[in-house]
Amino acid sequence: MLGISGRETILTKRILIAGCAQEVSTFNPVFSTYEDFTVVFGDDIVERSAGKNSEIAGAVEILRGDGDIEIVSSYLAGATSAGPLDQASWERIHLNSSKR
Repeated sequence: MLGISGRETILTKRILIAGCAQEVSTFNPVFSTYEDFTVVFGDDIVERSAGKNSEIAGAVEILRGDGDIEIVSSYLAGATSAGPLDQASWERIHLNSSKR
């Protein structure tokens, strides 16, 4: 691809990795909170996922095979089965991820 100057430019694709997962039981009257979650930000996501049998580890392995892709890590939050996540906790996870 030629840039404005007429010289060839190389475009790197950027892929954002983020996730929030929990098995929710709406019959459980006790809400989940931020403290029930393991929350990881930035490069720690890729480091913690390395070598594991997970969606993130599989995606990173494939994406790293393409030299034209930059992996941008946002946040990863996960908890065990519980009641729905309360609004304040969701906002805390979401707001903390967007500040990074």
